[in-house]
Amino acid sequence: MPANNLKKGGPGPKIAEADSFEKTYLQKKFLVSRQTVEEAMRATGNNRQLVEDYLIKYTTGKTSILL
Repeated sequence: MPANNLKKGGPGPKIAEADSFEKTYLQKKFLVSRQTVEEAMRATGNNRQLVEDYLIKYTTGKTSILL
């Protein structure tokens, strides 16, 4: 049995600061500039959910509800 049988695919809970793919993905998803994505990461840290919440507030002015 392989040792990594519990490993799941998909994005993790953290965003690597040097990973340009992650920044480009968020930039396209929220239709914002790269500078805005970097600003969101500086303001909230590298937690994916917090960065996405920041960008939602930035683009729509709405807050997301965490369940």
